[in-house]
Amino acid sequence: MDLQYLLFLQEIRERLPLCVEKFFAFASALTVNPFLYVIPFIIYWSVDKRKGQIFMTAVWLGNILNSLAKLSVCCYRPWIRSAAIHPSTHTIKGATGYSFPSGHTTNVTAFFGTLGWLYKNRSRALFAACCAFIALVAFSRNYLGVHTAQDVIFGIGLGILSTWLAIKFVEWAEANTAKDAQALFLALGIVALIFIYYVFKNYPRDYKADGSLLVDPKRMMKSGLKDCGYISALAIGWFVERRFVNFSTDIKTPERIARALIGAALMGLCFFGISPIVAKPLNFYLANYVKGFLTVAPGALFAPLLFKPLAALFEKKSKAGQA
Repeated sequence: MDLQYLLFLQEIRERLPLCVEKFFAFASALTVNPFLYVIPFIIYWSVDKRKGQIFMTAVWLGNILNSLAKLSVCCYRPWIRSAAIHPSTHTIKGATGYSFPSGHTTNVTAFFGTLGWLYKNRSRALFAACCAFIALVAFSRNYLGVHTAQDVIFGIGLGILSTWLAIKFVEWAEANTAKDAQALFLALGIVALIFIYYVFKNYPRDYKADGSLLVDPKRMMKSGLKDCGYISALAIGWFVERRFVNFSTDIKTPERIARALIGAALMGLCFFGISPIVAKPLNFYLANYVKGFLTVAPGALFAPLLFKPLAALFEKKSKAGQA
């Protein structure tokens, strides 16, 4: 039934102008743009700390929950299951590996679902726009032939679950101020177990006619190992900020802008410069874990450590201006 739905959409796609296919491919690609993921951190640093904590947690939880489901089920893509399925050539390069659940749909739901939910009381239009974009991306994955209906429905469910878990975690953290160490060790323990699971589990090894693997397990493990790094950095950053920084977003606009610029610069430096250098001498497993860690650590850990000296600098300038 799920493949019949894709064949139905495929017939429509082949009859409509190419610009329609390109539009859906463009909308789908937006969800994996790395620059998009600076937004939760900017909210955390400079706008609303509590909302930022929820936003960051939801986004990275969505990533690890999706990879955990994907690497556990190991479901092949629709065109592997049926030669009648011909996915869009504009999306096929990014649609590698396993199919269930849809990573794009989980990501867009966790990101835009959380964003819309956090600001729904301030702007119903924003909430509606976020929901519409989630629906657009979810449908695009079917329209482009890279995911079944089950893939996107489950992906939406994981995204919603991520948002709910993030809200509940922040509420729990606010009510249990003395249990941050326990929470940190629990999070790192769970991540360690997931890491070991990814490394040692059995993956299907089916081959094409030319002798190459249909899906290379190591290629699929990359994102899962990075997700372990993401959550580790998020948990450590949360603990360190809570114990030793405890910054506030009740600050003046110039300091808000300075935080955003410094934090974004740190994230860019680590992502594009430091991470590849540090990971290069490591083995496959540790290299991908470190890449994930150094993607999130600048925003969750390194940048907040600079906020106290930054605040002192602004206070000094303010006093000098008043003298």
